[in-house]
Amino acid sequence: MPNQSEPVKSEHLFKIMAHYYFLGTRFTRTVVTQPNIMSENKVIDTNQQEKRPLEEETEHDAKKIKTDTFVRIKKRNFAMMLGYLGKNYFGMQRNPGMATIEEELISAMLKAKLINSGDFETIQNINFQRAARTDKGVSAVRQTVSLKLPENPCKDTLNAHLPEDIRVFAIKRVTKGFNSKSQCDARTYSYTIPTFAFADENMEEFAETAEFVDVDKRMEQLSTIDGKPYHEYRLTKEKLEELREMLKLYEGTHNFHNFTSKVLPLDPRAKRFIMSFTTEDPFVVDDMEFITLKVKGQSFMLHQIRKMVAMSIGLLRKHINREIFDQAFERRKYDISRAPSLGLMLNIVHYDYYNKKYGSDGVHEKLDWMECEEEIREFEKTKILKDVFDTEIKEKAVQQYRCDDGQCVSGEALCDGLIDCVDGSDETRKICRSPRNPPCNPRTFRCDYGACVDGDAPCNGIKDCADNSDESPSRCGGVGGGGGDNNPSIGNLTCGVHQFRCDNGQCIHRTDMCDGNVDCNDRSDETALVCGSFGCPQTVFRCAYGACIDNDLKCNGVVNCADGSDEDRKMCGNPAPPPNPIDPWQPKPRPPPSTTTTTTSTTTTRRPQPNIPVVNTCALPAQPDNGSWVLDKRQCMGNAKYSDCDLDSGVRELDAGRVILYSCNSGFRLVGNNEVFCRFEGQWSATPTCERITCPGLSDETKTGSCTAANGSYIPCSQPMEPGSRGDLQCKEPTYRQDTTDITRNSKVLCSPDGQWLPKPILCLPVCGQASGIDGQPLIVDGQPATISAFPWHGTLYLDENGEKQFKCGATVIHKDLLVTASHCVYDDGRRQYRNPKKYYVAVGNTFRDYDTVYQGGYAQRSQVSGQQQRECTDLSYIYIPIRSHV
Repeated sequence: MPNQSEPVKSEHLFKIMAHYYFLGTRFTRTVVTQPNIMSENKVIDTNQQEKRPLEEETEHDAKKIKTDTFVRIKKRNFAMMLGYLGKNYFGMQRNPGMATIEEELISAMLKAKLINSGDFETIQNINFQRAARTDKGVSAVRQTVSLKLPENPCKDTLNAHLPEDIRVFAIKRVTKGFNSKSQCDARTYSYTIPTFAFADENMEEFAETAEFVDVDKRMEQLSTIDGKPYHEYRLTKEKLEELREMLKLYEGTHNFHNFTSKVLPLDPRAKRFIMSFTTEDPFVVDDMEFITLKVKGQSFMLHQIRKMVAMSIGLLRKHINREIFDQAFERRKYDISRAPSLGLMLNIVHYDYYNKKYGSDGVHEKLDWMECEEEIREFEKTKILKDVFDTEIKEKAVQQYRCDDGQCVSGEALCDGLIDCVDGSDETRKICRSPRNPPCNPRTFRCDYGACVDGDAPCNGIKDCADNSDESPSRCGGVGGGGGDNNPSIGNLTCGVHQFRCDNGQCIHRTDMCDGNVDCNDRSDETALVCGSFGCPQTVFRCAYGACIDNDLKCNGVVNCADGSDEDRKMCGNPAPPPNPIDPWQPKPRPPPSTTTTTTSTTTTRRPQPNIPVVNTCALPAQPDNGSWVLDKRQCMGNAKYSDCDLDSGVRELDAGRVILYSCNSGFRLVGNNEVFCRFEGQWSATPTCERITCPGLSDETKTGSCTAANGSYIPCSQPMEPGSRGDLQCKEPTYRQDTTDITRNSKVLCSPDGQWLPKPILCLPVCGQASGIDGQPLIVDGQPATISAFPWHGTLYLDENGEKQFKCGATVIHKDLLVTASHCVYDDGRRQYRNPKKYYVAVGNTFRDYDTVYQGGYAQRSQVSGQQQRECTDLSYIYIPIRSHV
């Protein structure tokens, strides 16, 4: 169990709760003591006998008392639906020392005698589970928790012990195995925001780059939009429609690693499914216009919705373009600001499957809460939305702070340890130590430059302060610092029960070990010694040294195992071994460190460091023809760290994991991935090439025309053409005609700069390839003469017997050089084998049965069969002919 003197990290609390619950279900007694039955030194027996001191009881009485004074409290499984204003709380989840919704709710249940003191201390005793973990400042109107309570719990009694900003609306019996989190189908959140947040902005007004920024002046500049007070802004119909179209871009499954923190691009947790993202019509409150956005998804990560809203604001205000928006869902890292928590509300928790299965069984009720809808809406209106409107009108939460480079971020983003401004100006000593910034809560930790972070942030192996001062060597007892970017050691730091201690003393969470990603600065979390006995489920891929990664990451061209074994050339279909192969099970040995470390005050014994695979470097590649590469901005230093950069002169190699970005000169396009990384075996991943941009040739068997280059000279239409070339096309009549049903195509086309013909070239269709609509008779009796257009795909199959071609079967044209017929037509029953295909001939476009007749006309085409193929278990054979049929 964790040290009781140390608060538990909030993001790890659920795992600890699950651990306690597991122990509780196996070892906790189910018999509890009825409150107030026993006093300090006296008992009440159930036969209404006179109270006697315990010292005077006989042996028989003692045995009797032990039986009579323990009363089994029968508990049932319930779903509790509640609403709350999150303004004054540090989120939903219980966090020691913090004011949270769960802390208030559990305290109220104890006062209402729905739970005892043991349940209050260990809430897993009653199987407590929330449907959604809302963050600091986030409200809810239909939050749902599942828990065990005595029969017939009364919500009014519970509400009497709750503050006014938390209300329980209903408590319903549910099935024995109901879990409010795992059985939730989806969650819907709403976000209410002033519409002026989406107004177009003239960025030139905020081009100030002075070292000291006058925040009051900035706020004064923001107070007007188009020469009018900001609260008079109204969203136009065009802007509203643009907003709705933009929100739809989030729908579907995307990689949201940029919309949360501490989640890597290849982490499976980053994939989230958004069912819908919509907005209602704007409305006005006290002369300020607001709008409500609603997003429905299966689940959401920390800050995900707030970052989605912030990205939407940036896109609509033209702070970013569509290209940046699209790239935010790719592997590249972007720093996205967070919109204020004010206005974000958990609106609905969906239990559609549960309601369908159990809602009408006569025992359980549906969890749609329709019977208390009026009470819910009243709480939402008078408590939550009123606070949103009042706070926004009085405090202007949306426009609290503008970064030095003009970027807008929420006032809540200031001095929270996370850099939200691209230029880092929201996490500086100038801002965070200024008198305008309020002091830190006593339960939080103050970074050296003034930011406030969680109270358990110091020495947890995670960089929570922007300056890493929460992991400083002096604070954490190490000689080289904490778990930040420049801290190789954490000395004698004691790791938590749910943490892994690296060989250098650094602490990381246990879920980060043996996952393919190196988290320890000395790489000791991804070695054969640590991971060799690590158990992987059958559905995942096991790296050569023992780590477990998602099976889909194998052979995807990206190294996901620390030793690169998921991209093994032999396993992935490339038998050529790397120049310097690495055996992760027998890494190159290194001298073991001393197992005993002595300081002036203490002596500690350290386990020997395991062998770590050798990681090579990559020699710099040559610049590509017609292009170039630069170092990814995430690895640039100094003033260049916010944009891609060139390497310093004299650099000849890069370490494993480094990324370079390729681009092509004007007139060329990149073939391959633009991101190239140095593999752990010292080889670059597949490098792209630059090819000249051209449009494909226009003339083919169906159409011809005249073509000119950009300089006006004539060129063959059959060859690829450079941008600026023009084509004037026509179909090859009479065999082909132009398709007039597609109005997007044209006979006059221009080659665009990206290698596309604009508009699309005409499409030419076979003239005789259209059915005439004639209904054939089922038998030849009473038939009628066939015309060339009556049966456009019909062919006739002939067998050459002693030099005479005899009619054998019919066939159907399915491709320009391929027909299909019945297998028994090409099978020799006497020899029990298929005949030589060259003994067969095909005629198409013929109106007479005889193969060699002179009356067939000009449309008939004849050919010897060149090959055939049978389809197993069917009476079908495919016939190949060397000429192209135009029927």
